[in-house]
Amino acid sequence: MQILLALIGVFLLGRFQLGDRYDAYILFTLWGISILLFVLHVIVNGKSILKTLFK
Repeated sequence: MQILLALIGVFLLGRFQLGDRYDAYILFTLWGISILLFVLHVIVNGKSILKTLFK
């Protein structure tokens, strides 16, 4: 849930920051970090997530 909220926050922040090139680089870096953390979370906790969803 925290990762999803972070993605939404980065998206909303990015809507107002895309005017400058450096702000766009920061935004895409934050997107990349958020997606990477989500993927790592799924890899590490995948078995528990599947067990919880399909009890």
